Amino acid sequence: MTTLLAASRRALLPTRHQLAFRSARAYVAPRCIAIRSFATEAALAVEQPELGAGELSGAAVAPVKTPKLELRKGFPTLSFPYQPEPLAFKGQKPLTAGLAFDDLDTLPRRHIGPDPKHVKEMLEIVGYDSMDTFIDSVVPKKIQYPGEMDLGFEYGLSETEFAEEWKNIMEECSAKPALLGNGYYGTKVPEVIKRNILECPEWYTSYTPYQAEISQGRLESLINFQTLITELTGLEIANASVLDELTAATEAMTFAYACLPASRQKSNKKVFLVSDKMFPQTIAGLYPRAEGFNIKIVVADLEKSNLDEIIAGGDLIGAMVQYPDVNSNTGEWLPKFTENIHAKGGL
Repeated sequence: MTTLLAASRRALLPTRHQLAFRSARAYVAPRCIAIRSFATEAALAVEQPELGAGELSGAAVAPVKTPKLELRKGFPTLSFPYQPEPLAFKGQKPLTAGLAFDDLDTLPRRHIGPDPKHVKEMLEIVGYDSMDTFIDSVVPKKIQYPGEMDLGFEYGLSETEFAEEWKNIMEECSAKPALLGNGYYGTKVPEVIKRNILECPEWYTSYTPYQAEISQGRLESLINFQTLITELTGLEIANASVLDELTAATEAMTFAYACLPASRQKSNKKVFLVSDKMFPQTIAGLYPRAEGFNIKIVVADLEKSNLDEIIAGGDLIGAMVQYPDVNSNTGEWLPKFTENIHAKGGL
């Protein structure tokens, strides 16, 4: 039996169906090695004549030759047929591998639910023979990447290798001052708000935050927000549960539309005024929402423009301004402008 002593050993698994154990500095203990062949064993059988009792004392016995010990050079390598297989979504391995040397350290197998059998059944139902053809039919050709992506490696990475590579990339990142602007600003949440509103202990249990407690807490936070806004603005009602400025702007426009009588809602001359001092992404988001309600968006300098000229005979349903605007102006003209909009039947 061969005893292999290695100073260090490393297991390399570059892809599936390949296994190689390599020793950086490997050597063999000579006392444990004896490489013998059938010819060597035959050479050991030395024919000796049978000696009598009288001849035994003076007979010269020929020495028995032992086989020469041979040292093994190199290191043992166990390899299997190399079958390169990209780590693409073409079916995943089950949790228990069918073959002893199947690579289980892959992201698709661990993090994508359906196994190859279920994927095949679903594809047959929708009428496709592979996931690639299904994706080609769903994703427009003009946004698909032509050809293969050059990632610096040929057959992808295992999950362990990917985690290490991603960690190295993230270590190169550093925090810098944000210069994005256009409504995206860092904010400071007072601790009293954070503790009594966002972390209100009444909204979750002391062990597991069940969905019932979370939902109840969300409802309570919404009514708190609406109550605060009505007190600050003096308005009779206030909406809530919009997550960003663009969503709030589109909701305000559709709210103005919903306040119209049915006869005005069916009109093809509906006009909604928008200040050009609003953030560009907010203005751009109003157009697709207005199209579904047949509303014409008019962007203008509402402080200096004549309302009758920019409305141009349309049915004004409302106007939108930003406070403060992109230039941080609060606008002393807003009270008079608001009265003119209300006089024309808009919000």
